[in-house]
Amino acid sequence: MIAPADSTAAGGLLSASMSKLLCVSELAFELRRSTKYVYAMRKRGFIMPGGTATLEEARAWLARNPSPCAEKNAGLKADES
Repeated sequence: MIAPADSTAAGGLLSASMSKLLCVSELAFELRRSTKYVYAMRKRGFIMPGGTATLEEARAWLARNPSPCAEKNAGLKADES
């Protein structure tokens, strides 16, 4: 018989740490990216109310916006008329 997991089990700790509010430097560390990367995310529309966000929010945003450091108009050429 397997006992049900409580909130102190590894799974409970993982979910608790993922929903923690993180500042830019903490979020960069958790994403294994630089702070410039997180600032680029913010410039492209990632919202950090009060300067904080969760790792879950960042990962969900990155799933929708895979290249936050790329130029917005990278694939477009200017008209040469």
